[in-house]
Amino acid sequence: MPQTTGQERSYRVWQRDALAILMDDRSKVEQKIDYIHLNPLTERWNLTDRPEKYYWSSANF
Repeated sequence: MPQTTGQERSYRVWQRDALAILMDDRSKVEQKIDYIHLNPLTERWNLTDRPEKYYWSSANF
């Protein structure tokens, strides 16, 4: 792995992660979007009954 400079660290937006998943397939992207949209509906959170009704959801788009 190449060395990182202090300047790169200053401008880095995303954290480097050994468990990162390459989003190189439409099905992977759709699975992650579904997870984001359906998470407020899970029993653990139970924030709404429909993804579109959750205030912070992008499901309507």
